Amino acid sequence: MTSLSNHRPQLTIRCPEDAIAAAPYLIGFHPHDSVLVIGYSADGVFVVRYDLVDPDGYPAFTAHLYEAMIANRADGVILLGYGSHERALPMLAEARDALETILTVKEVLHVWDGRWRSTMCSELRCCPAEGRPYDIAASPNAAAAVIAGIAPFDSREAMENTLAPVQGQDLLWMQAQTERAEKELFSLWTPTSRLAEVGIPLVRRLTRSPRRLTDWEAARLSIAVTLHHRVSDEAVKRIVRRDAREQLAVWQDLTRRAVGRYAAGPAAVLAVAAYMSGDGAMAQMAVDRSLDAVPGYLLAEVVSSLLHHCTPPHVGRERLAVRRERLTVRQSESSPD
Repeated sequence: MTSLSNHRPQLTIRCPEDAIAAAPYLIGFHPHDSVLVIGYSADGVFVVRYDLVDPDGYPAFTAHLYEAMIANRADGVILLGYGSHERALPMLAEARDALETILTVKEVLHVWDGRWRSTMCSELRCCPAEGRPYDIAASPNAAAAVIAGIAPFDSREAMENTLAPVQGQDLLWMQAQTERAEKELFSLWTPTSRLAEVGIPLVRRLTRSPRRLTDWEAARLSIAVTLHHRVSDEAVKRIVRRDAREQLAVWQDLTRRAVGRYAAGPAAVLAVAAYMSGDGAMAQMAVDRSLDAVPGYLLAEVVSSLLHHCTPPHVGRERLAVRRERLTVRQSESSPD
């Protein structure tokens, strides 16, 4: 699995310890069993993360890595491998071999059990075989991230839990309101355009002044944005044109509260907002949530493609704007039974 992230916090990387300390803040969580590629280009700094894979997965890994560097016009990288010697080191070697022909590999770091070692350094006094200890909390990068209000999750799983559906009493309330909204929106005499009439004003109000929706609003909007392309188009248009970060909390909350298949639309819009904010990990999680709710949901598939090809957000912005009119929902697949 991969995740792309723009360099959001203002962090400085001058030595191996700086890179290790910066990594969790760049991707949003502390990496485990991963290879991270911190890339440098004329457009800035970006990060791509890969799960550790077995040797039979190396060809696909290196092919994708090569494509990602070309897509982002990278001219230099720092490679970090997290995990056991047996799994991380061979994958780091594959990455280095694949990239040295097209760019400058500035550093290759193996990180395990609170220690690190540079595989590009043969001086044992500098990089002993047992590695050197590190303390992320003591790094200036950690302090800079705290000041910026950025705190990484302990793991990818912990970050993913922020999109888990609500439970208990909250779920019961949302189920009741969703059933009520379905009766309002799907009566025999209600035209399909009613979904747009309900959803678009809500999207516009939220864009002007992001806030937490009431259960009734959340139920109606989750249905409308999932089932009517004009509502999702309006949300995407406003995210693409404005500061997407302002919209993240609203769509993340709506994704958690949406009932059943109606999570597909909010999660897909969240994926757009996260992607445009440079939060590739959250974007991928939102894509997964959307496709779990409605397999093949088109907007989620579009964002998934942008993430898979490591398309930079400034390029993706243009593609989303061009393709927005074609992001229609397959009503036969997503309408209630």
